[in-house]
Order: sequence, then C-alpha cells, then structure tokens
Amino acid sequence: MNRQSNHEKITALYSRLSEADELKGDSRSIQNQEKAETGGGTESKPPKELKKYKGLYTYDEDAPHYFVIILPKGGAGFDAVKTAIDKYNSTSKALLNLNVTQESGKNLQQMIVTGIIPDAALAQSYLLQVVKDAGIKESLKGTDYRNIVISQDNLKTLKESGNLTVYMELFKHFYLK
Repeated sequence: MNRQSNHEKITALYSRLSEADELKGDSRSIQNQEKAETGGGTESKPPKELKKYKGLYTYDEDAPHYFVIILPKGGAGFDAVKTAIDKYNSTSKALLNLNVTQESGKNLQQMIVTGIIPDAALAQSYLLQVVKDAGIKESLKGTDYRNIVISQDNLKTLKESGNLTVYMELFKHFYLK
C-alpha cells in the first residue's frame, strides 16, 4: 500500500508540474534554467549558509539538480543510454524538457548527466521513475553503474574531487531516506 501511495504522490507531482508548465508557457522551465545558469534568481536574497558534509558536499533541497548515471570506462555506450533517456522523457508525464549530456571528472570515467531538474524533491521523484524504465535498463544491461541525483554545486565538486564515496554517503542519507 505504501508503494502505491508513493506512486500516486509522484504521479500527482508530475501532473501538477505538467499543468503549471502548460499554463505558464514553460516559463517555469526557463526561469529554472536561468536560475541554474546564473546561480540564483532575480531576487537579491542572501545566499544560504549550507553545512558541508565531510568538508566536500552540501544538501540544498531548493537547488537545481541533475540525474546522473556514472559508468566505468568501457561501460554502456552513451548514444544508447541517451536515446533511452530521451525516449523516456518524451513519453513521461513530467514534460521537464531535460538535456542529456556526457561528462567526465577526476576518477570518474563517464557520467551521463540529465537535467536541469528544479529541486531535490522533483529530482528524487524523477530518479524513482526513471530507474524502472525497461528501455533504460536494457541500454545499461551488463554494466556496473550508479544512479544518483545531485545538485549543480555538488556535481561540480564531484567532477573536481572525484570523491564518489563521500557523495554516496550524503546521497544515501538525504536522498534515499
């Protein structure tokens, strides 16, 4: 029963987001894109004081996030995974208009980055839905990979530091609770 109610909550969240995007002419997506690109909104609010987890990462539920698949070198091909994610996004109810890119970082051979997702709650919902998609699972078949959601600032830190172990601790603590 709990899974069903979580599924209903996620579906309702996607539905509300979809309706809002339609009513606002996708202005929300544009505003979030601008906010993510500039590191803030049009208002001049003081930046949040965020505590660093083990001196590296922070948790900001209001920050723009990404869905990331981390693959080892020689893992699944980017084109196959990108196609599967694009197909999922085009048929899902989310209508988030997400970009899929390939990136790398220190000690991280290949990252497939999908975003920008407006906040942590929506990123968590997206993660829970996308990991169930048969097409995405098939594109990753036989590959050892990790799925995460991560804020824009933490993604930058992860690429620079390469410290996935500490991020996974934060991820499990805040995102998988």
